[in-house]
Amino acid sequence: MKIKSISGNLKGREFAFDLDDLPVQFFYGENGVGKTSIAVAINLALRGYEPTVAKSKAAANDNRHRRLSGVGGVVEALVTMDDDSKFHYLLDGKGKSHSTARDLTDLETRLLDPAAFFDVGPSDRMKYILSVAPNLPPVEEVRDRLLRGTGIPNEVREAETVIDYLDAFMKVQRGEIRVKKAELAKATGALEECEATIQELDAELGDRRVDGDPSKMIEMRSKMEGQLEALKSEDLTIPDLVTLEEPPSEAELEEASIAVGALEGNKEHLADRRGELRGKIEKFKEKLELAERGTCPTCGAVTELPDEERDELESLLNEVHEDMRDATARSNEIPAKLRDARDELASLKDKVSAYSRNLEHNKRAEKKKEVVLERLEKIKGLEKGLEELGSVAEYREIDRLNTRIGSEEDRAKEIRSEIELLEKTIEERTELGKAAKAEREALMKGALESVIAPGAESAANVFPWFKIEIDEKGNLGYFVEKDWIAFETWSGSELAAAYMALAVSIASLSDGLKLIVIDEFARFSPKAQIRLLQELGDLYADERIDQAIVLSPSDCPNVEDDDLVDVVDPRELT
Repeated sequence: MKIKSISGNLKGREFAFDLDDLPVQFFYGENGVGKTSIAVAINLALRGYEPTVAKSKAAANDNRHRRLSGVGGVVEALVTMDDDSKFHYLLDGKGKSHSTARDLTDLETRLLDPAAFFDVGPSDRMKYILSVAPNLPPVEEVRDRLLRGTGIPNEVREAETVIDYLDAFMKVQRGEIRVKKAELAKATGALEECEATIQELDAELGDRRVDGDPSKMIEMRSKMEGQLEALKSEDLTIPDLVTLEEPPSEAELEEASIAVGALEGNKEHLADRRGELRGKIEKFKEKLELAERGTCPTCGAVTELPDEERDELESLLNEVHEDMRDATARSNEIPAKLRDARDELASLKDKVSAYSRNLEHNKRAEKKKEVVLERLEKIKGLEKGLEELGSVAEYREIDRLNTRIGSEEDRAKEIRSEIELLEKTIEERTELGKAAKAEREALMKGALESVIAPGAESAANVFPWFKIEIDEKGNLGYFVEKDWIAFETWSGSELAAAYMALAVSIASLSDGLKLIVIDEFARFSPKAQIRLLQELGDLYADERIDQAIVLSPSDCPNVEDDDLVDVVDPRELT
């Protein structure tokens, strides 16, 4: 794509001209004849602005009016391309602008303002390189290659360019490593404190270690003390034995029982006898009374008895009274005898019962004696066992120390796991950082080679003395032996060669506009000027550029190829 014609109204003059179909359009003339206006017109028409303007639109328009105002107080530029597309810019006298600028790619924009690469700091210079470097992988591809499924903060994911992403990624890794190393140092210190505490507790425990769990020992002692207290609370007196007397025999008991029975039988017999005698007495008395009356009061019969019968009746009555007195006397003797007999029987039975009771008492006493002696033996064994077992306070202290040691050991184990995880994380983050750094270096190397190397090669063809190098941080310069010659100290010719080299590289990369504008031609020697024009012709032939515009205060040097350069004096433009 070439510029076919350029016209403009800039800096108090109007101009218009058609460009020849040769590789190089050479404009020459002293300062003030309008050479720079050509470059300005191209930028205004194609970009809609100049590379160097004020930041605000109002200030930019005002600035243009003061510097670029043409005939009639307007600023105007028109560029026609070889496909007849036109790009127009107009800034009227009232400061209102109108533009139909070309929708330029980033490369085309950079191509029209190569100086912007040199007029910025190293970091912006690298952004410039990355913005024009071809074939840089997308952020997502590099992220997936680095992370392999590992999470990463959102601020890193939001990086627009792959290098920004890698820089942010490495920053995150470094920050994470710093944090994890601080945590590791803290955890290591905690582990050392923990291990020191364990050593102190071990020393304090010393030879008081016991086989078994001290808490179980305490439980055992408590149980033994409970058993001892329960045994001591019981009645542990041994009862005395009772002397046993021989109890009455069965024969003696039977004899006493028979005696009681016999007396009870006599008592009943005498009672019956006295009743019988009492009946006879009443009967005899009734007959004697009737005999005294002579007649029966009921029936009136004669009841008088002869004396002989009366005497006999009285004699019988007296005998009966005598038997009654004998029976009564005998009956009165029986209660005392019966009481004595019963007492004797009861005494014998009491002796038998007392013997049984005493015998049972002695049996229980013997049994209790056995139990008491057995419990006393248990008490003795428990007391001895408690004495050998040691005090609860001591076991509690041992248990306390063991518990603390166990707690510290568990804590140490957790800290070791934490340290292992931190070390693994640091290692992983370090590897990620190294991988990102290697990725960045490789991408930067590729970007630098793709952007700087092609132009540097062309520049070296023209200016054998010229060197240009750039590191991954964007520092521009070159080495002379071990000394770094920084870009800021370069001569004018070195800067001009650098501008040319960058323009060649960007034009080679561009798929659209491939225009090179060289405004520092006079800085080179006559031989270098000829080599430059020839190099531009070679670049044109290789289709790395479509067109070159050279601005020079002096006339074009002689070149052998007539089809290479179209020489134009801006003063002749109308």
